[in-house]
Amino acid sequence: MIKNFLRDKLSRRSGVGNPVKEPFYTLFMAFYELIIKESKELFDYEPIFAAVSNLISKIKITATVTIDNRIQNINLTKGLIQNYFKHTDSPTRSSGSYAVDFEGYLRRSKTEAANYDFKQGFYSLDDRNRNYDERNLDKILQNIAAMANLGKGKKGYIFIGVSDKEPDTQRIEQLDKITAPRFYSFGIVLIQI
Repeated sequence: MIKNFLRDKLSRRSGVGNPVKEPFYTLFMAFYELIIKESKELFDYEPIFAAVSNLISKIKITATVTIDNRIQNINLTKGLIQNYFKHTDSPTRSSGSYAVDFEGYLRRSKTEAANYDFKQGFYSLDDRNRNYDERNLDKILQNIAAMANLGKGKKGYIFIGVSDKEPDTQRIEQLDKITAPRFYSFGIVLIQI
């Protein structure tokens, strides 16, 4: 369904390998730059569909894809759609930008830094008493107090629901009957698959 929609909307060419590949990449990167890099939010959907209709005829497609061509295509596409985005003064960021940050923290974290920490959650790992454990809250509060000492204007993050020990991840999977995704040595134990 979505493949046909994209093919029909972004490209009217047929029989040319995958005619949606370059227009889709270009549109995706234009959205990425507007939403993630420029902190804008979409406010009018309908005109965007018209603006990107047959996008393949508006961007430069060559036999060999170059960085310069891609940058030009992304900038052209941003120009087509940017009027339907607005700056936001909201203190919250998009969920997509938080996901990118989260993966970045996990990726960089062979050892935990002073400004972020990972906690598996608030519940004990005891199979007979799988209840809220105030000791886990105490540890989290201690981390918050330690992060407050990082200095003026510094930020700290505590990621709850991330196990940094494989035995704990396996124990949570057993107790909660879930399959936790792994990211490097971390188990994301609050997301069920």
